[in-house]
Amino acid sequence: MNVRFILCGILFGAFTCVSARFVPGFNKVGYIHTRETTSALEIRGCALDYDGKIIVVGQTDADERSGITIRYNQDGSIDTTFNTTGYKIENGADGSTNSYIFDDCMVDDQGKIVVVGRNLVGNGVIVRYNNDGSLDADFRGVGYFNGKLSGNSIAFYACCLDKNGKIVVVGGEYTGGSAGVIARYNDDGSLDAGFNGTGYINTQNDTASIVFIDCMVDDNNKIVAVGRANPIKGLIVRYNQNGTLDTIFNAAGVCPGAINIEDDSHIINGELSFCYGCAFDSDCKVIVVGSIGGNGAPNDGFIARYNSNGTIDTSLNNVGYKRETNFDSSVFNKCAIDQNNTVTVVGNTDSSNGLIVKYTKNGSFDTSFNNVGYMTSENGTESWYFNDLVVDQYNRIIAVGITDSIKGLVVRYLSNGLLDAQGNWNLKNCGRYYKSLGKSIPLLND
Repeated sequence: MNVRFILCGILFGAFTCVSARFVPGFNKVGYIHTRETTSALEIRGCALDYDGKIIVVGQTDADERSGITIRYNQDGSIDTTFNTTGYKIENGADGSTNSYIFDDCMVDDQGKIVVVGRNLVGNGVIVRYNNDGSLDADFRGVGYFNGKLSGNSIAFYACCLDKNGKIVVVGGEYTGGSAGVIARYNDDGSLDAGFNGTGYINTQNDTASIVFIDCMVDDNNKIVAVGRANPIKGLIVRYNQNGTLDTIFNAAGVCPGAINIEDDSHIINGELSFCYGCAFDSDCKVIVVGSIGGNGAPNDGFIARYNSNGTIDTSLNNVGYKRETNFDSSVFNKCAIDQNNTVTVVGNTDSSNGLIVKYTKNGSFDTSFNNVGYMTSENGTESWYFNDLVVDQYNRIIAVGITDSIKGLVVRYLSNGLLDAQGNWNLKNCGRYYKSLGKSIPLLND
């Protein structure tokens, strides 16, 4: 997830690199599909560091199943200043053989890499690395957390940084059903008792199971978490800094402090829904993406936008949401905001293609992207699937995921939808970059 916190009117990415040197062309061809070992690899999350380097995390089948962190230079080459190899595999940072899965990552205010996920014995996992790839012993004395919060199995799916540099993680706690989990950690890795008295919340809505999949922090240090509540209804919740529900958010709704996208937004009627990703726009409005379908209906990706008080923002598509039926049954996984306040969404279709959609502020397709505002992506006969994205300061889209041959996938697109390949860097196709960033940019084929 790339947006970590926001001051109204000014977007901040996960340390979007305002001073990073501009490097055109990613791996010469615009993408990488790789196995850093000989084992299967899926990339599940990504972030940018201060220097514009691309950090990706996921899982590999090396050593049974392991969490993996990889760092690439801007030109797509592996960054060997990270752990000397450019990647690091964790199969139990505590020396155990408890298999890890890494789901999300970010760079903190000290430039350290924070990775979150789970292992296969029911523990939530947080690992913090120094810039050189070594475990950061300032975090809990060992560089990681591998455990439970209240004795039940847990999984962490996403992380973000609050305005005080504290680490916020969200996920689920599993005890037959599931409880949504939000935890906040101090810089030293201890739980922050200023949040709900314990440092964490594990909550259910009456008897309904809840799980949180993504999170972000607003300009008032309030935490927004999205996911689903059974019976499979998309859920958006906002908590105050002290861990109480923010009842100003959706005050007139079924449950003040939370939005059930069926009961409160009327987006769907009797179908299943799931919120997978969220972002703030420059007006501090909450953007949510996910999927709708089931019960005999096809899955469709959707985007919705809410005002800061939790009411649906009808300036998006006149009704506040948009359900996409243009694609062959789709799921929207994550979203990000670029410097022009347009929304880019990544996901997948049922026809085994990765999907990228770009929206203007009013919810229409941004036709400056691939002429139509969207694209389905594959490479010849190889299918691509997208799990996450980040947008850099030059509005280039970095999308990550997996190929159907089970290789990790990193793709960088220009804002107009072209692959960021050296062959596409010419004045005709990339004039907007030339004009906005200066003639010092090397135009390789002009």
